[in-house]
Amino acid sequence: MNIHTQRKKFQFKFNEKTILLVSGLFFILSIFTFIAVSTSSSIKPKNETQNNSSTVESSSNQEDSSSSNLDSSQVSSSKQASTAINSKYKQFSGSEFHQLYETVSSDYSGVTKSTEKPSMTGNIEADKQIQSIAEGRGYKLRAESTNKKIQPVAQEAFNNLKSAAKKEANLNFVLVSGFRSMADQKGIFLSTLGSSYSPTQIANGEADKRINEILNTRSIPGYSRHHTGYTADFGCNSDNLVNFKTTACYTWISKNNYENAKRFGLIPSYPAGAVNQGPNPEEWEYVWVGESNLLK
Repeated sequence: MNIHTQRKKFQFKFNEKTILLVSGLFFILSIFTFIAVSTSSSIKPKNETQNNSSTVESSSNQEDSSSSNLDSSQVSSSKQASTAINSKYKQFSGSEFHQLYETVSSDYSGVTKSTEKPSMTGNIEADKQIQSIAEGRGYKLRAESTNKKIQPVAQEAFNNLKSAAKKEANLNFVLVSGFRSMADQKGIFLSTLGSSYSPTQIANGEADKRINEILNTRSIPGYSRHHTGYTADFGCNSDNLVNFKTTACYTWISKNNYENAKRFGLIPSYPAGAVNQGPNPEEWEYVWVGESNLLK
C-alpha cells in the first residue's frame, strides 16, 4: 500500500469519528437546554413572587380595615340591640308611648271625667278660639283626680324611682309637680299669656301666634295630664323643666328606651317622635301606666 492510499484511509476514519463526536455533543447539549428551559418556566422570579405576596397581603389588610371600620360603626347599635333583647320590657317608639298612654288613661281609676270645658277668659268666643288652637295641636280634655291629689299608686312609683336612682347612681330626683287642679292650670296659662290681648282680640285670632308659643310647654285648663294625679314633673337637684334633659338624671331614666322608668310603671309623657300630642316633647314629665302594660 502506498503512502497516498494510507492517507485517504486515515482521512476517512478521522472524518467518521469527528462526525460521531460532534453529533453526541449536540445531543447532550440539547438535553441540557431542554432541562434549563423547563426549570426556568416552572420557577417565578423572586421579585414577582414578592410582588404577588405584597398584593395579596395589601388586599387582605384592606379587607381587615374595612371589616374593622364596619365593626366599630356597629358596636353602639349592636350593644343597644343586645340590651333591648335581654330586657323584659317592650321597646316603644314615641308614637307607641303616646298611644299606650291614651289607651291606659281611658281606664284610670280615682278620677272624675270632665263633661264641660273650663272657662278661661270669661268670653265664650275667646275661650273657643284658645281651645280650638290647643285641640288642633293634639291636646285633649282630661279627667281630674277625685281627691285632688296624686294617685297613691303613682306616688309610690315616684318614691321608688327616686330611691332607686339615689341608691344605684347617687342621683337626686326631685318631684317638681304632681297633681295640678284645673284652677291652678288656668292661673298658669293666663299669667303667661298676660294682658297684652283683650278677649275680643283673642276671639278675632290676633293672639293666635302667642297662644301657640305658650302651648309649646303649657296646657290650657282641663287639658293637662297633671289633672289626673298620675303625672309628675321631675327635676335633678335644682335643674328642672327644660334643663332636665342635660342632667345625669335624664341620662339614667331614659337609657335603653326608658327602662329605669318602666321598672316603676312609668313612661315619658310627651316623648320625642310622637306627633299631634299637644306640647313639644317634655323630657321632664312622666306618667304612670303600670309595669304590667310594659312587659313583653
